[in-house]
Amino acid sequence: MLASVRIGTAGWSYPHWKGVIYPKGFVSGNHPLDFHTSHFSSIEINRSFYQSLKPELVKLWIKRVEANPEFRFTAKLHQQFTHFRRIEESAVKEFKVGVRPLAEAGKLGALLIQFPWAFRFTAENQDYLIRLRREFREFPLVAEMRHSSWLAEEAQGTFLDYKIGFCNIDQPVHTSAMPPTSLLTSPVGYVRLHGRCEQSPFGMDSLGTQASNLRNNNQNDYLYSESEMTEWAQRIERV
Repeated sequence: MLASVRIGTAGWSYPHWKGVIYPKGFVSGNHPLDFHTSHFSSIEINRSFYQSLKPELVKLWIKRVEANPEFRFTAKLHQQFTHFRRIEESAVKEFKVGVRPLAEAGKLGALLIQFPWAFRFTAENQDYLIRLRREFREFPLVAEMRHSSWLAEEAQGTFLDYKIGFCNIDQPVHTSAMPPTSLLTSPVGYVRLHGRCEQSPFGMDSLGTQASNLRNNNQNDYLYSESEMTEWAQRIERV
């Protein structure tokens, strides 16, 4: 049985995409999801990292992609859980309410737990990851680790034991950065390509600095070469 390979973008609402990703005049008269539905088969919801989703809005998104039955959404877990490391019952409930329509409609590919580089493999952080898995146990989870310590055998065992997908990433080279991988630890294989700009903020510990810099167009303005993409195609084949 061949796995379905779905390709898409991280987010869809960026002013500098107009005339570059989107044809000129497209966004003014259409919803960006109309474009993505006809060109891609998945999309990552970036908004959920900053605020809980409104189920009414999510249902409208689902209707927007009805023309493509294979289309799936993934959603980033809120930064409260990953960068500030606070798990509050009310926040967990609110976040679940927002993404549940996707799951019920069969349109949820996974929830992405995106940790910062400072989240290294320690006993405390391992326990925290397991706790998040339990809090969101009804959803498929994928965790993005940017520090190479998570390649340790014990760390990989945690991913396997708790059926957490390992997010294979391409990121700028910096101290103890996660290298390119082709790991599969759950039924969901996941790859994210961040670009390799040297001035990218991936090695920073500060959430505020990182969040603001990620909005700077130049930080992510990287065009992969054909040879670089060929390498990733081979990794994806292995996954």
